[in-house]
Amino acid sequence: KSVYDAKFLISILLLYVAKGDGEIDPSETDRMIEIIINHFDSNSAEAMGLLSDAVRAFSDGEDLVERLRNISRGLNQEESKHIFNLLVQVVLADGEVTDGEVRTAQFAGKILGLSQGEISAALHSAR
Repeated sequence: KSVYDAKFLISILLLYVAKGDGEIDPSETDRMIEIIINHFDSNSAEAMGLLSDAVRAFSDGEDLVERLRNISRGLNQEESKHIFNLLVQVVLADGEVTDGEVRTAQFAGKILGLSQGEISAALHSAR
């Protein structure tokens, strides 16, 4: 269950930050698939399935924030930072960082339990 939870958490957060500027660019989609494949040692079919599940979870309107916070509580600080760095890679995938993407990334960082300082440092070093 915890592996599924981690996949769910990462898929939802990747999608969330990718949508931060209002749309998901093809380069962001490619980057999300690449991240899932590399992070979970899976294949593109599984990665697409996870992202499709994430899209469905968003459209179902369930209370994702609380669910994601609960999953995040099971992560240590290093895991949270690592996941946040994956999110930043997606934000950077299309070559521009919008205010919306920064806001969604900051919110995702809070869900992951990172401090404002850690979030700002990661975003700043990425720019």
